[in-house]
Amino acid sequence: MKIYFSLTEGKCLSNSRDLVDESGYLKFSGKDLFWMYLTGKLNNDLLNQIYDEFHSQFDLLSKYCEIQHISSHEHVHIIPPIFDYLFNFSKSKKINLRYFNEDFFTFYNFNDLNNFIYDLNFLKFFLISFLSRFSNKYELSSYKSYGIKFSGKINYINLSKYFKSLNFSEKVNIYFHPGYKSITEEKNLNLKKYDYKFINSFDRQKELNSIVDFYNKN
Repeated sequence: MKIYFSLTEGKCLSNSRDLVDESGYLKFSGKDLFWMYLTGKLNNDLLNQIYDEFHSQFDLLSKYCEIQHISSHEHVHIIPPIFDYLFNFSKSKKINLRYFNEDFFTFYNFNDLNNFIYDLNFLKFFLISFLSRFSNKYELSSYKSYGIKFSGKINYINLSKYFKSLNFSEKVNIYFHPGYKSITEEKNLNLKKYDYKFINSFDRQKELNSIVDFYNKN
């Protein structure tokens, strides 16, 4: 089982005073946290609150299942000080930590380039690629990554072509966001506006269909 550590969505489980809004929900977006790191505003006090929130989520999930892998919503664990902390934690627990390792040259048509630009995926890709260089020293995993360049827009044709380019022994983490267009404005579950737009997009159904097609045809 994997813990999908969230700092940007949902109810805060710790006693943090700076990560939450007036209703007790996590208030920052992934873009906020990356920007705070780049501008030096992610201070030790806030980092300690982030670590407390991680432990609160980890301890709660551990009551129900054995955790074997750590990942995060919006890739926030790639932020170097957070990554360093989670690396040491995962090493002490002998569990895996997700590492970013996505090839750039996996564009197969013009639509891929369009999806790369969609919702600033190109900026997300280059920022995460840059910050991941700080964690290269750990030599974490032989797993490849696929999907950040086309986050929210992965389709069956692209995925099939990508898999054909791999060696048989290579393993890949794919960043799918499948789902149904079912969340209404009245029941937005305290989602931020951009999260609501993303989850309530027909692209979630398209990605779900891509998974089903890939499974059925391979």
